[in-house]
Amino acid sequence: MSSFSKEILVGANDTSTVTLEMNLNEGRYFSISGHEYDRNLITDEQGERMADDFVDGLDYIWEEQKKDGKTTSTFDEWKQEWRNSENWFDTVGDIISVGDRYAQLVGCGQIQDTFTGLTELKITKVEQKVISRLWRIYQLSKPEQIPEDYLRVLREIFEKYPEFDPEQLTEFA
Repeated sequence: MSSFSKEILVGANDTSTVTLEMNLNEGRYFSISGHEYDRNLITDEQGERMADDFVDGLDYIWEEQKKDGKTTSTFDEWKQEWRNSENWFDTVGDIISVGDRYAQLVGCGQIQDTFTGLTELKITKVEQKVISRLWRIYQLSKPEQIPEDYLRVLREIFEKYPEFDPEQLTEFA
């Protein structure tokens, strides 16, 4: 079977929306990995507040810099210097744009438990079970070690759905 790579939106639970990416690298390995996004999309204003809250909790870094002579700023000045040095999404981290809002990545990689616990699906329940079982059994196996029919079924499932676009996250927001 030839190489294949595709990411699809698979569903959501109460707190997050999940995508899965299937990679089949001919002669090398088979893998499925997931991305888990906070279901609550945020605005620029909310992101600014999140960044401010984050920087407010960095007093221990400011104290170390003060002790080491790396800053003479007050904590409030230091926080403002930090916030002026980067955008809020750099401070918060793992943010993707979704139209005029943003989603924060809250988990990634081998998120099988999150995937099997999805309560709202874009794929069928049968497809969820097939993906989950084969993911657990064959993750990082060489393609030639996986029965051809299994790879074909997985590929057909992933081909059935559109390539993930961040705008799809609005479906579960």
